[in-house]
Amino acid sequence: MKWKQLILPRHLYRTYKLGRLWKNQAKLPWLTMLLRFGRPLPLVRQLGSDRPQARVILHKQGIWSIVAGARFIRYTTKPKSVAKLQKEHVMWRLLREHGLADMVQPSIRLSACGQGVALETGLLRQIGMDDQVEMTVPIMRAFMAAAKLAVPDALPPTVEAGIKLGRQACGGELPASFALESAIRDCFARQVRIGVSHQDLHVYNIMQDAGGKPILIDLKSCDVDRIVSIDILMFAGKYIQARMFDNLLECVFSAQQLGWCVAELEPALALIDLPRTYWSHILILHLMGAGSADTQGSEQEISPISRQLYQRMLSRDWSAGCPERDAET
Repeated sequence: MKWKQLILPRHLYRTYKLGRLWKNQAKLPWLTMLLRFGRPLPLVRQLGSDRPQARVILHKQGIWSIVAGARFIRYTTKPKSVAKLQKEHVMWRLLREHGLADMVQPSIRLSACGQGVALETGLLRQIGMDDQVEMTVPIMRAFMAAAKLAVPDALPPTVEAGIKLGRQACGGELPASFALESAIRDCFARQVRIGVSHQDLHVYNIMQDAGGKPILIDLKSCDVDRIVSIDILMFAGKYIQARMFDNLLECVFSAQQLGWCVAELEPALALIDLPRTYWSHILILHLMGAGSADTQGSEQEISPISRQLYQRMLSRDWSAGCPERDAET
């Protein structure tokens, strides 16, 4: 679990985010200067005559992101980051094969670059925060249209892992203040849309081409045979978080108190085919399980700190804002 994003208090989370931003921004001029002096040589050769106008706009996890004219190039030599760029190329091809070519770049070129790789695409434009829902909903609809309607064979691995962690932390079963485990399982004992999922939808992963069409990027997180609604729930949680500038737990809890009645998000929320009553519960369990090694059914002891964290998360009154569940109880 990305614990900083999930549980840090508002002021600490803000400090953490601003610190990361400052750290990244501070080193970009120096990396651009390295390019001017001809280093790293494989990347300089990849840029060719575009090197004088090239500038580094991001350096994260060992990946250089460079804009050079109309070209956007990512370059790395780190083995784990090489694997990420290679997977991005594979996922780009997979989305095209699944009838989703219209929502990704028309071309992506992966090439060897010295001891590493370079992934090159055309240059796109960022979308504004106010346009986030409008630009993302067409992509969500495309995912839904390409998915099949079926009853899942099992719970999503992340949700299953989250339930196991919750059981371990809370004495063998989920707290009554959170939800009955049977109620969570019933959410997936019905037909839902199963197909390709991006798994990291947010404002920085949706861009637009020269004609203003939304384009999905950062495809390395994509996977198949996933419940698409969880992708939309994650988008909604991150959307609220970007505006509250708080940790994700507090944002999801706030949405629950409102019954997920967020007017500007309704075009996206209307696509979710899971029971609204349990959206927050599913999302919290998904977040718990997503960062856990326990997604393959193995039993592992959790640390005392994690146990305390999970207990505090699940023991809150998650029934507020859910008249349907209140009627059940």
